[in-house]
Amino acid sequence: MAEVKSSLEDDILEDTFTKGALQCFFYVSGMDENYFKRMTTVMTDYALKEMQTDGRSNGTFAGYSFSAKSPFNYTEIIRFLGILLKISLDGRRRGGYMQYFLESKRTVTLGRGLHKEIKGHTPWAKDIMDVKRFKQILNAFRTVGSRLKNVEDKAYQLRNACQAISTGASRTFRMGRYMSFDEGGVASRSRYNPIRQYNKDKPQKFRVDFFVLAASDEYFVYHMEPYQGKNASNAFIR
Repeated sequence: MAEVKSSLEDDILEDTFTKGALQCFFYVSGMDENYFKRMTTVMTDYALKEMQTDGRSNGTFAGYSFSAKSPFNYTEIIRFLGILLKISLDGRRRGGYMQYFLESKRTVTLGRGLHKEIKGHTPWAKDIMDVKRFKQILNAFRTVGSRLKNVEDKAYQLRNACQAISTGASRTFRMGRYMSFDEGGVASRSRYNPIRQYNKDKPQKFRVDFFVLAASDEYFVYHMEPYQGKNASNAFIR
């Protein structure tokens, strides 16, 4: 019997690749333009309700309050995610996202009165998006509205993205013999994250864990499920 090898469906993707990297991402990830347009609507609704300060200088969103005159556009959300992706691939580990918007030779606070002068870097993010707009999107970022909140599913904000990725993977990838099922994690220190886990033995002690089904020969993620930890009741996820 011939060995079944996992691979991308080249005949399906050939035309998609020629249209550009973004179109390829739309198709392979399952998160297309309509997905981001729905997300943009959710974020705009949240910002209109929670992030308007009527021009006041105080409040939680002081300095980057939201205005109904400047609603979010789905292309901005895509650029925002692109900035986050590029930051995650960068080797710099100090100064946070602000160092990618600041001019060279700026000082950032590291905590406990410690300061660090950042030299010799290019603040490339400011050429893509204004830092105020970045902060607005960052604080409004969510995939579903509060009316769709599922108290039994702590990862309900990730659910649509996980389902979209699985849908995109199933139509672009032919599963082979060598598949692996393991855990993987993404660092997260936010105390507002309901699925944040702590493991003192990991390099990144606070993180979000995922169960991942992937092709061991192609390094292609076919499906992933966020680990929710202990729930008060059984959560049935489709």
